[in-house]
Amino acid sequence: MDIFKDEAGFKHAYVVVPEWGGRDAGKMFYLSEWPAERAEDWGWRALIAYNRGGGKIPPEAIGGGMEAIFWLFMEKFAAGYMQSDETIPIWKELLECVQIVRDQRAKDVKTGKPVAHALMPNDIMEVKTRLWLRSEVLELHTNFSAFDIVSTLISAIMTKRATSTTKTSPGSSESSSVPA
Repeated sequence: MDIFKDEAGFKHAYVVVPEWGGRDAGKMFYLSEWPAERAEDWGWRALIAYNRGGGKIPPEAIGGGMEAIFWLFMEKFAAGYMQSDETIPIWKELLECVQIVRDQRAKDVKTGKPVAHALMPNDIMEVKTRLWLRSEVLELHTNFSAFDIVSTLISAIMTKRATSTTKTSPGSSESSSVPA
């Protein structure tokens, strides 16, 4: 992600959906950083939702910023402990930082950068793209890619699951009995 700052020091980036993006592959999106107050508000609400889901907030998480909050949030959300009516709006808010570039050739006269527009419901066609964009927003805010880490984690889980299902067959030379 190529991050740049505006005159006020807020971070921005243009990202292009990779080939894996299906119907979204090649689409360009413009990401904008939230002001500190807005990011802090999001983080506190995510922490409170996490706490209501039965999580205990470790002191180091508070100093860990949005990255630590994201991991706590994902842990309880994935386990089904958090209420969807509280967590889904928090999750959706990350897309407030995303706009679409409909025509990559159209440039802003003042900045020379591609012109971005507010998202419309059909601008993002793939669920994976939505998840990836949220991760890119978190990376913009924290310099940490949740998508890369979650993808690696899922891949590791699937590999472990695949190897655990290819255990030795019952008639093999390996014995499962404990020696006396």
